[in-house]
Amino acid sequence: MKKFLFAIMAFAAVTFVSCGKEPNEPQPDQPGDNPDTTTVEDLAAGFYMSAASEQLQCEAVSENGVWAVGKNFDANVAALWNLSTNEVITFDGEGGALHAVTSRGVAVGDNNGFAVVVRDGKMTTLQGNANEAGSSAYGISEDGKVIVGFYFDEAWQTKACIWDANGNRTELPLPAAADVPFDFSGAEARWISADGSVIAGFLMDDFSTWPAVIWRKSGSSYVCDPICKDYFEANYQEGKPYMQFGTDAMALSKNGEWLTLVTQAEYDPDNWDVPAPVSKAARFNLKSKTLEVFEGVDYLFGIANDGTALGCTTDMMSGDRQGFVVKANESTPTPFLNVYTNEELTTLASVTPSAINGKGNVVLGVGFGDDGMFSFVIVK
Repeated sequence: MKKFLFAIMAFAAVTFVSCGKEPNEPQPDQPGDNPDTTTVEDLAAGFYMSAASEQLQCEAVSENGVWAVGKNFDANVAALWNLSTNEVITFDGEGGALHAVTSRGVAVGDNNGFAVVVRDGKMTTLQGNANEAGSSAYGISEDGKVIVGFYFDEAWQTKACIWDANGNRTELPLPAAADVPFDFSGAEARWISADGSVIAGFLMDDFSTWPAVIWRKSGSSYVCDPICKDYFEANYQEGKPYMQFGTDAMALSKNGEWLTLVTQAEYDPDNWDVPAPVSKAARFNLKSKTLEVFEGVDYLFGIANDGTALGCTTDMMSGDRQGFVVKANESTPTPFLNVYTNEELTTLASVTPSAINGKGNVVLGVGFGDDGMFSFVIVK
């Protein structure tokens, strides 16, 4: 779901600043740099929005609010937005996008069908096999030591994996067949905690509902925890409550304690007179195993360390989206624009919050206006 932008630094005064760099060509495969450890200052409080010329569709923001990543919606190329310097860098390629970024501006994603990492504004393809069909990187730990994603082998089977800071790839383990009561043919790793101790993703099941799984750090490796096994019903015979417990529109909090997902309650396949239950967004605490399902919210795209989650519902007729916030320790969703009131956002249609940092003071979103796609960042 992006070189000229403006920022409202105190939610009132508007300053227009031209910016931009020439697109960078992807660099040849090479080992990555050393992990990033330098402390970077947080972005100043305020409201920041990209300009129409950028057509930015950003999906992730750094913990300090300085960086946002995604793609140029029109050109369909990967984009890196530095809010502190008012620059947007785009990268030549086909169908590229960046999916995650650290406070140092190290970003990961995919370009020309393969996983990439961006360091110091230069894009490098991550290690893979010569005969594999493709790959993608979706998450990165805050120190840059662990990158998570997946690749397709020559038979197009999906393999969840990690890359280290030098680009070396390791496949993540799958759950034993006895641990999950359904068939699956692979997995994707999509999200990682800031310290790299928890990875979230999903299994590729026969019904394409993508049941949620977790990998937890154990020594120098990761152990798979199929958290879906107690909830996901695949064959109407196991007595589990949900026929969907996952999806690719999940989010993991930076402290690794909270996961958002999509649920759809089980129904009786022999009673077609009863409408099938609708999909609903949910919040899951990985420590207490507490599940909260929310009425009127389709997706939750981001979640803070305290459990505050952001997402939307989609109008089935128009396709317009309405943003919502589910605050920590609350069960009733609140319209996003009631919580993050801003005059500029009222000029956009279909405003959708897409990410929130761990501390909960930086929010990223996208919206459509008369001139196309916009991305915005709110820092409190």
